[in-house]
Amino acid sequence: MGRKKKWFRRQNFVEFGMVSIENAKLPKIDKIPDANWNDFLRELKVSEKSKMIQKKKTKFRTKPKRKTQITEEIVSLPNEIDNKQQQQQQQQQQPEITKHIALDCEMVGVGIKGREHMLARCSIVNSRCEVIYDKFVNPREEVIDYRYKLSGVTAADLEKGEDFLKVQREISEIITNRILVGHTIRCDLKVLFLDHPKQDRRDISEYKPLKERTDSYRPSLKLMSQVILSKSIQEDSHDSVEDARATMQLFLLVKKEWERRIGGK
Repeated sequence: MGRKKKWFRRQNFVEFGMVSIENAKLPKIDKIPDANWNDFLRELKVSEKSKMIQKKKTKFRTKPKRKTQITEEIVSLPNEIDNKQQQQQQQQQQPEITKHIALDCEMVGVGIKGREHMLARCSIVNSRCEVIYDKFVNPREEVIDYRYKLSGVTAADLEKGEDFLKVQREISEIITNRILVGHTIRCDLKVLFLDHPKQDRRDISEYKPLKERTDSYRPSLKLMSQVILSKSIQEDSHDSVEDARATMQLFLLVKKEWERRIGGK
């Protein structure tokens, strides 16, 4: 009787979870008292094996995905670095668009006897006289007179020119919210079909202190450059980059006084 009580006490501990199955020490007897015990152990072993198999499968599935993600990131890094370096180099190479910019346009003759003006080239420099824009423009009409001595433009130059609307849009974006310097600037804006606020225009051909130095009511850019800057321009033909630089140099001589008079900065 003592042996049977010991067996049933241990069996109750196992059934109520008080002793783990692995640690439970069963008595050595010829027959197992419970007929369902073998079935229970088989189901337990099968469930443990299935859990182990599922864990292995999930590990096997997730590893290749993580590897492919890492390799893709590693491959993309050099390309991103190269793009950033190229952008930085381009920004360093491009001159700064300063608050004050000088604009000059060259024109060719169209219409009857070539008397009408059409834009052929436009150049813009910043306050350090660095070129920030210089493009030839494709003719929208038949050119009657190239006016080479006055424009310096040839038929070959216009063949490589760009569309007028594109040039017009780009120039408009550059001059917006900036002080525009020029010589007879109204003519340049007219041929561009653009407008600019009068308070943001600086026309050196109309500024009295500069005109007084030349003793001329309407001094040309060539005369102003020769007398004030002691510099010869437009010798063989006109060049819009050269003219824009001379315009900016003349403006810089009187910039402080000019801006003080109109209350600018």
